[in-house]
Amino acid sequence: MELEDAVALLEAKASSPSFRKAVGRSVVEAINTLIEQYKCNILLSQNYILKLLNDYYIFESRIKRLIELYEELSRGALSAVLRAALGEDAELPDADYGLLLRELEQYREELFKLAELAREAERRCHSTSSNA
Repeated sequence: MELEDAVALLEAKASSPSFRKAVGRSVVEAINTLIEQYKCNILLSQNYILKLLNDYYIFESRIKRLIELYEELSRGALSAVLRAALGEDAELPDADYGLLLRELEQYREELFKLAELAREAERRCHSTSSNA
């Protein structure tokens, strides 16, 4: 049974007076609370989160390589223009690529936390189903 089908079945049962009488008001309230929580939240699979994290790692490595290439090319080109124009080397201010890389690392940490939450949820799910 799919999750959406199970939720629909429980909603139908919870609204039935005979079901309410059979299981009791507090059980129906518990079912309604779970249904409400299900509808108010999103479910992300561990596979989706791990794919997102993997895609991020690929993106991060490409950005780092692009920054390295840009720094190599721009410094060399700017130095050549300055040498041609001024006849000497000049000190060029460094662009703050470190800030961009730190932001990427913070984003990676947040994605990693999300992946850990998914792994923990899966562990809880397996321990619950093995205890049943």
